Amino acid sequence: MEKAGSIRTRRGHPSSFEEYFEKYQPLLKKICKEFWKKYCYKIDSWNDLYQTIQYLFIYAYNIWQPEKGSFEGYLEKVIRYKLKSMMNGEYAPWSNNSPFTFLKDRKMQLCFMEEDILEQYM
Repeated sequence: MEKAGSIRTRRGHPSSFEEYFEKYQPLLKKICKEFWKKYCYKIDSWNDLYQTIQYLFIYAYNIWQPEKGSFEGYLEKVIRYKLKSMMNGEYAPWSNNSPFTFLKDRKMQLCFMEEDILEQYM
């Protein structure tokens, strides 16, 4: 039985965030390759896309509820859904006050917004 506040563990499953992160690197890279291949013309760089996917891993890990199913299936659904949402203009989860993006067009919009905000305070 798990103690309250303990690390999530199951027989045969990783026991820490670091172990999960290492175990699922091949999946993260697979998703990155797929999105890059399909949408590279919209994406600023491979590194930005991959960092976003890693960020989404952290998000998925923190909201995952083990009693509702496997982490791998959940992780893949969350990452794919959030990437598509971000491609449609949504911000990454937990980033409303400091948005970031992997998309070319969106970066330009954010830069202009930041310039406008700075001009208001000058």
